[in-house]
Amino acid sequence: MPFSGLDGSLIATFGEDVEFTPYGSSDVEEVLVIRIDPVQLANGALLGLFGTVADSGFSQAPAKNDTFTLDGTDYRAFEVLGPDAIGGYRISLTK
Repeated sequence: MPFSGLDGSLIATFGEDVEFTPYGSSDVEEVLVIRIDPVQLANGALLGLFGTVADSGFSQAPAKNDTFTLDGTDYRAFEVLGPDAIGGYRISLTK
């Protein structure tokens, strides 16, 4: 696949460290993700993240109800799409 290394390059260049806590766990880990376009819904603005298990440093694949802490604020993953063909996950967050 000609694009197989693209996710890792994008994450390394544009990624930021956030705290990740898998649902049902108290273990907090730092992962490297990219903020993507926020989605405006009736209940307010939501954040979007993009990452891969291999390049972001997740100990496990992100899943619904995982917690992400950005800028001191906790968000809950309400939708996780992926992995795509080269391992990418799109994570939609709400408070």
